[in-house]
Amino acid sequence: MKLKYVVLMVFSVFLLNSQKSSGQNFFEFAYNAATPMVFDDLNFVIDRYNETRNFLDVEMKNITFLDGKTYTLGERFGKYSFSIGYTGAGMKVKAEGVDNSGFLVQRQLKVKTSVFDLCFSRDILQMENAVLEFGAGLHYGRFKIKTRVDYKEDIRKADWVYINDSDKQMFAISAFLKYSLFRPGFFIQPYLQYTPGDFSVKDITGLNEAINPYTWSGDPSPLEVSNTTIGLKIGYRFYYME
Repeated sequence: MKLKYVVLMVFSVFLLNSQKSSGQNFFEFAYNAATPMVFDDLNFVIDRYNETRNFLDVEMKNITFLDGKTYTLGERFGKYSFSIGYTGAGMKVKAEGVDNSGFLVQRQLKVKTSVFDLCFSRDILQMENAVLEFGAGLHYGRFKIKTRVDYKEDIRKADWVYINDSDKQMFAISAFLKYSLFRPGFFIQPYLQYTPGDFSVKDITGLNEAINPYTWSGDPSPLEVSNTTIGLKIGYRFYYME
């Protein structure tokens, strides 16, 4: 079952239970932006791709920024908040040029994360119309890397090749600050997300082999990435039952 459907099911249960609660129930929608901290090996593979193809008119950019959307349901009990949600983030890059075939060829590379969030927070500063919270979160989901190549005019029809299809699960922990207004509910949330242990470290040697078939065997191995990030969420909080 896809992660987003699991999240929708949990949201429904949470919504039904919240009708019996004495807390303040809220829904949040936010834009999520993050800078990955452990993507050096991934960008090494990208740089190798660029430097070994002198025909490129457009070189592939390094992946240094992931963004997406966040959906959250939660409750406030006095100074404490509890929430469950879904967060997505990704970035797609491309390279193109006329190769030895005489045709314009394009390669695309995409990184995407889709995670289920479970977060707790406590007010550390209450103001008349706003509050500052400190919190922590647990995150479980998928971290996927995929690529495809074809003539530029046909690239949208080309099939994606998943690099880590058998090893795409990830787990992370996070700490965050959240400044939010009670009305109309605007909030800003800087955070640090960390992936502990080997479970969330992905070997992308297969990506190097796939897009750099003539040089990968002489490159360092393993090549590893993890989804440790510094990020920022900006959005709105809507109270639907009080």
